Amino acid sequence: AAARDDALLGQQFAADPLYLAEFHSQTFDIPDAGTLLIEGEECRNQAFRIDAATYAFQAHFEVTPASMTQWVEGSETLVSKFVPDLPTRLPQLINKYHYGSHDFCWKVGSAWFGQIAERMTRS
Repeated sequence: AAARDDALLGQQFAADPLYLAEFHSQTFDIPDAGTLLIEGEECRNQAFRIDAATYAFQAHFEVTPASMTQWVEGSETLVSKFVPDLPTRLPQLINKYHYGSHDFCWKVGSAWFGQIAERMTRS
């Protein structure tokens, strides 16, 4: 819910659910000053903000089809243990979710640089 009210992320969460790549099981605690913005199903803490302009992301919205394929192929032991069907499902998952993730990455990056430009103009 906090992402919908966030200046940077708000418009990205206006409609459909967002699917971003999670390719790890490590997690972290949100700092006391942090606001949780994005939660994942497998790994809860996916993004948070401190104050107005410090953002941290755990989800991999920057991933490309080639890099995700390389990660899966290079992590055979973990993949076979935790998600054994991932190698066969990966092309379908990439086709279904990559473009939304790429769009999210582009929009969030552009909005963040826009915030920087606005702050520099005011300085």
